[in-house]
Amino acid sequence: MVRKAYTYKRLHPKITGKCTVVSRVGSIQNNYYVDLDEGTCTCKNGFPAIHTIEKGDIPNPYCTHKLKAIYSLYVRERDHKTKDELYYAFLKALSTRYNIYEVCSAFHKELRRGSVKNAWYWAQILITMRGMSGLIRYMVNITYEETRNHTLGEALLKCFEHPKEITIKDCFKFVSWFCDSKKKWDLGHWRYHHFFFHEMYAGYFRLIKKYGNDVAKSDDIIPLDTTFLPNLRKAFKEENHSDIQYYLKGLQKMKHAKFGGLQGLRKEILNALELIKNEGPCLKNMEQVNKIFEMIKHKGEFYQLCYHDINMLCDLLEGEDVSYGNSECPPLGDMPRISANSIKVIPLYAHDNHTWEGKYRLKKYAGQLVPQVPQTDIDYRWNGAYLGVAFRYLSMEQLKRVGQWYEVSFIVKKDGKPYPANFFEYLYKLLY
Repeated sequence: MVRKAYTYKRLHPKITGKCTVVSRVGSIQNNYYVDLDEGTCTCKNGFPAIHTIEKGDIPNPYCTHKLKAIYSLYVRERDHKTKDELYYAFLKALSTRYNIYEVCSAFHKELRRGSVKNAWYWAQILITMRGMSGLIRYMVNITYEETRNHTLGEALLKCFEHPKEITIKDCFKFVSWFCDSKKKWDLGHWRYHHFFFHEMYAGYFRLIKKYGNDVAKSDDIIPLDTTFLPNLRKAFKEENHSDIQYYLKGLQKMKHAKFGGLQGLRKEILNALELIKNEGPCLKNMEQVNKIFEMIKHKGEFYQLCYHDINMLCDLLEGEDVSYGNSECPPLGDMPRISANSIKVIPLYAHDNHTWEGKYRLKKYAGQLVPQVPQTDIDYRWNGAYLGVAFRYLSMEQLKRVGQWYEVSFIVKKDGKPYPANFFEYLYKLLY
């Protein structure tokens, strides 16, 4: 098979010319010669393409010197429209240095940490990869994984309904709003403290014990069982929270071919939860609960239902306060732009089990997951899996903040008796 040679294409007509970029490391100065017409630099990473056996010639990530040359054109430009175009071209060039899954992970972690500045950095990179509608879609998907801000959830959904009308200002507004929203472990709510290590884990561990560790990883795992839906209703009537979690999570992981796919299964669960809502006792703020149910039903009709949407509705039916996590959009600061001197690397806490680097580190440094051991080569405090979530709940209870791994005691009390101190190690072995 003959593969075509890679042809370098400029990212904007005004990205042209030759220049010298000076690089200083300590007292050492080096001059590099950049040709933006040819896409070359005299540094060792300055070729426009690299040759691979599998794919032939492929684009080479932009070196730092070419990025600085493009950024200098953006800085000097006086026409506002062209200046914005050059900035976007600079972002496109910068994005070649990143893997999309690592960018998604970094963006997600910064939303979770509440850092507007850092989240907006990765948001801008993600926009060059997936577009502005792709950025909003990502936040729509994870809203209820992280928050209980129903005001934010509704606003994101309305924005996402009209993808062609989304602006960069909308993106910055929602990134800022998401970061400002209280996260689930910060709510101080009974649902996430008294029950978290008991009923929720007890129900989930029963599923793992019966169906294996794969239950923790994906959907389409558990064989079809028609008793789960009626048993979920029964568990609600009996207020048996362990059974509620067992049957709800079991339904979410059930094989879904008979339902016409995963969305068909989730709609079936949604219908069951609505029936439970209608036949159960009147909840506090019932009008708002009904509104949230309608919002999620609408989401399922024009887009898709997400795993955490279902979990959120279940939490409402178990008594979660509708208004506890709500907040309006905060006052917006300046929309910062990335400079050639502020280029970031993927942070350590973004390398979890969602990235190849994270999988490698998890295997190599698994010993740093045990209690009270400093994490120097991994950082699982912001992980989304049960391991990281459990850490944040414990950390908030003990320190009133998300602290360092070694600061948190992993002894969990139940009925006044402590669990063994190696709870996390036990949890890790169960889930992974």
